[in-house]
Amino acid sequence: MGMYADSMRYEIKCDGKVIARFLYESDRDLCLVAMREAFDDVVIEAADQGKKT
Repeated sequence: MGMYADSMRYEIKCDGKVIARFLYESDRDLCLVAMREAFDDVVIEAADQGKKT
């Protein structure tokens, strides 16, 4: 993926592992809401460039 993957700085993590990366924060936030509703017993967190938000 090269340069394109490097620009995808918004992440979703589950149990400390990155499970999805996004180019735009708004896309990440929409997916995050859906994942939290679907998996309410799992800790799913947003991260930006490896930092918790």
